[in-house]
Parts: sequence; C-alpha cells; structure tokens
Amino acid sequence: MTVQPPNVYAAHEAHIMDNCSSGEILREVVLSLRNGYRYPMPLHRLRLLGDERYDIAMALINHYRQNGECQEMHELAEKISETYPGEVLK
Repeated sequence: MTVQPPNVYAAHEAHIMDNCSSGEILREVVLSLRNGYRYPMPLHRLRLLGDERYDIAMALINHYRQNGECQEMHELAEKISETYPGEVLK
C-alpha cells in the first residue's frame, strides 16, 4: 500500500491561515489560483515573503500548474473566505 503525501494545501494550511502579512499573501495566492478574475494578485507582493513562505507560494503555484484545481484548494479557499471575509472583499 502506497502512502500518499499530504496535499500541498493541507500541508501548508497553518502558514496560509496564519494571521500575519505573509499569511495574507499566501491567502491571496490561493484565492487567485481559484479565481484570478475575481481575486487578482499583484505578483510583486511575492518578494515580500521570506524564503520559507516564498517556497510555499511556489509549491502552491507549481501544484496548480501540474494538477489544476482540486477539491482541497476549493475547501481552503472557502475557509479563507469564512475566516478572513475582509480580505476577500478587498
């Protein structure tokens, strides 16, 4: 039996949901991947991330590039919308 690695969204959820500026940027990445027309993200904001959070952002983008949308992404985007409604309305 093969053990599946944790989904990239689940593996980094704590960092994404963290109530700090880098968490906010990671949430922008998730929302933009889900619906970039409704939640456009200025890419220059990625330079504000430290190395660890930048690597997480790239992992999210790479996962989306390789796999497209997935249920875990939609679930996390919903959680972001419920937890940080003010950010979603920006």
